[in-house]
Amino acid sequence: NHVGQFNETFKYKISEVDDTLCPTITLFGKIIGPTFNISKHSIDFGTVSYGFLYSDEIEIQNTSEIPFDFRFQLSNDTTFSQREFNIVPESGTIPMHSKITVNIEFIPTSIQSYSLFLNFGSDKFSEKLMTIPISANCILPEIMITNPKINLGQLFLNYEYNFDVVLKNNSNYPAKFEFVESD
Repeated sequence: NHVGQFNETFKYKISEVDDTLCPTITLFGKIIGPTFNISKHSIDFGTVSYGFLYSDEIEIQNTSEIPFDFRFQLSNDTTFSQREFNIVPESGTIPMHSKITVNIEFIPTSIQSYSLFLNFGSDKFSEKLMTIPISANCILPEIMITNPKINLGQLFLNYEYNFDVVLKNNSNYPAKFEFVESD
């Protein structure tokens, strides 16, 4: 599971022959890792709205003469929740001289700046092959009620009334809202 140079000498022992006359063989070479190209070396989602799905994709090209097993794993830190990100596929095998597209889906659940790393590697090698930075800035667009004071006049007890409330989003980003029924 290690890449790099190797140089191994094997000495053969022949029964009833002097050790100085026994043959040796030396094997040497270099173990290389898979060769590949990745279409992006960073992912910047830019400014995003709370609770909406954003996605980006990376294309991986296997330039090796053999199939290439890969795996993506997000950095282990506490600045984000693992459920905010979905990587499809997270792992797999790319046949020789082939490509695969990997989708990175992101639904921010915190109002914050995101800065994390997507580690790219293979289970066959002990070291990660590449680290891809991911960044985003999640905002909460301000929703305004156009008429915050509504005069309902006189009302009857236990009778349902309906009225319209107009919400306005002054930002360039999508916003969500929810009316919660009171007790």
